[in-house]
Amino acid sequence: MGFHYDGRDAQQRADGLTHALAAARRGELVAANIDGAYALLTDAFSHSGVEQIVKLKARPNMSVPVLVPRPGTVDGVALLEGESGAAARVLMRDCWPGPLTLLARVQPSLPWRCTPEGVVALRMPMHPWTLELVRALGPTACVPSHSPEQEPHRLIAEVEAALGAVVGVYLDGGPLLEQQTSSIVDVTGAEPRLLREGGYSRSRLQALLPSLA
Repeated sequence: MGFHYDGRDAQQRADGLTHALAAARRGELVAANIDGAYALLTDAFSHSGVEQIVKLKARPNMSVPVLVPRPGTVDGVALLEGESGAAARVLMRDCWPGPLTLLARVQPSLPWRCTPEGVVALRMPMHPWTLELVRALGPTACVPSHSPEQEPHRLIAEVEAALGAVVGVYLDGGPLLEQQTSSIVDVTGAEPRLLREGGYSRSRLQALLPSLA
């Protein structure tokens, strides 16, 4: 079983962050609350860490979503050009941190395994402990801890029961009060397109981007 830290205790919170950061940099998996579900995190630039995620999900060619610590990080990992790039900047400014995922073309020279098809899903988490970890780590590979046929893990104990020693560090950020699906906006083309309505409604997003398709 991996190490368990309870975020309600100040000392455990600090120790957990330190241990999780070191583990993720070594390519180990960290379980943490990312707003809508517990998820598995690791350094996006760790080939061994991302390979663990890919094997665990049994999807050899999967693209792994990435959490970013702040909007300014995005230009280092994604290409934001033209009208779609300008739209992405508006959405990042007004909707992050929050339940919004942007699909963008990846910077072609990145030395990582996250995006075999050249498109990256980017999000900035709201949960303060998780965001603190991502700000210390940088771009962070992230997938749900549950399988597609399962309900999201609402408690860290459910993740521990399912994955045990596969995860190096468990950050107990408390129970999920409500599942909040991420809205998805595609900014890979000439114009931004809403692919899925979630935590941000179509009307809310169109108020920011009247041209949103």
